Amino acid sequence: MVTLLEYTCCSCACNSIKAHERTFKKIAVKITEDRNLTIEVYRKPTHTNQYLQFDSHHPLEHKLGVIKTLQHRAKKTSRKRDPSKEEEEKDKGHSVSIPYLSGVSEKLRRILQKHDIPVQFNQATLSDRDWLDYCNSLLSGCPNNSLRSLQLIQNAAARVLTGIDKRDHITPVLASLHWLPVKFRINVKTLLLTYKVLRGLAPSYLEELVIPYQPNRPLRSQNAGLLVVPRVSRSRMGGRAFSYQAPLLWNQLPVQVREADSIATFKIRLKTFLFEKAYCY
Repeated sequence: MVTLLEYTCCSCACNSIKAHERTFKKIAVKITEDRNLTIEVYRKPTHTNQYLQFDSHHPLEHKLGVIKTLQHRAKKTSRKRDPSKEEEEKDKGHSVSIPYLSGVSEKLRRILQKHDIPVQFNQATLSDRDWLDYCNSLLSGCPNNSLRSLQLIQNAAARVLTGIDKRDHITPVLASLHWLPVKFRINVKTLLLTYKVLRGLAPSYLEELVIPYQPNRPLRSQNAGLLVVPRVSRSRMGGRAFSYQAPLLWNQLPVQVREADSIATFKIRLKTFLFEKAYCY
């Protein structure tokens, strides 16, 4: 039991101690009459029990650090080891930490718990944001081969949740989970930002990039809520600009989607339209 304390024995005092007492450089361990161990921390006679005067001009971080160090040392030295807590700490070392995705992480936890694998949710990974959609509007206009890696990740997540074989077709599985493919998820972000721009809910510098369509003569399309698609060089990077992608995708929406009176209604109609378009319903 003495070897677990991780302190160096003081050789100069070992010759004068009693049989039931063991002295170390920092603490003295004694065995009481009821066969229990007691610990006494050694202090010099000149010790004032004052580590740092709180009214001093030291930075506040240094003062708080001294307090935390003393508190940690007191708990580490004086507490009794509980076998049940040791088992819990041992189990934590074999747990799995995954980012929290609403509606997905719970299913993953149930699957892993069937194999006696504890799961902990890492809430701070992306602040409860879906990692697959994080800043994905920057990928608007990218070719399909550039989005293939993200799509494979989504496919793998769907296979884990449903337990299907890796050779099974993934499209019906994504449709059953009501998951839009990655390309359409990117379009959702772009179109939602476009809706906010037209309703005055976005920064002013984005309003300059979106121009409503006004024909030179009276046409039926003048009240359809269309936008002007600028001419750009698609062979370079112009085809990925927001000023090009936003009107291009916006003009492809049905009138009932473009004329939604609130953001919540627009999201519902937009996702319904894109879901039917992605899975050909």
